[in-house]
Amino acid sequence: MVTSTAPQPAEPTGLITEKAAAQLLGVCERTVWKLRNENKIRCVKIGAAVCYTRE
Repeated sequence: MVTSTAPQPAEPTGLITEKAAAQLLGVCERTVWKLRNENKIRCVKIGAAVCYTRE
């Protein structure tokens, strides 16, 4: 058995979905889509999926 001793981040990191981004911002998913198209928030496209960072 292999165990990891690497420290774990205090906050969750990584990419989040459009729905999660909308919940964090307190807006609807359509507003997140509009902000993305106006280049007001950054996103990452992975295939057909659109993801956001928590930053």
